[in-house]
Amino acid sequence: MQLAFLFDFFHLQAEKNRNKSKTFSNYNESVKKRQEESIMGDEKIRILLVCSAGMSTSLLMEKMQNSARDRGINAEVMAMSSTEADKFLTKEHVDVLLLGPQVRYMKKKYEKTLAKTDIPLAVIDMKDYGKMNGEKVLDAALQLVNAGK
Repeated sequence: MQLAFLFDFFHLQAEKNRNKSKTFSNYNESVKKRQEESIMGDEKIRILLVCSAGMSTSLLMEKMQNSARDRGINAEVMAMSSTEADKFLTKEHVDVLLLGPQVRYMKKKYEKTLAKTDIPLAVIDMKDYGKMNGEKVLDAALQLVNAGK
């Protein structure tokens, strides 16, 4: 009799923990979905990645585009060198500018360049950049875009 009671007790506790885990997971998915919904639609999100030569960000760009496509987000991700970006920004509008960690020293320069615009600027997390985690970098870009709205 006591064993049955203990079994039921531990089974109940395990079920509560599973539900807590599901609740947390559902919350994270809900937040991500709200972010995506607030920027989805016909409007294209333009994300500019800047690094020294534009080469190291090109793989990340591809992964970000794949993640956006898989999630149904209308995004254009571009990667280029800082020299190209300087010229590009005088002619084109972007929704967010992300600097590669290796050019974080250029942040002040781009803050001045973007001072009269509403374009958010950030340095890509070094761990996400090193792992070429396109999904996380895309999430960071979307958060910056949403924060500016």
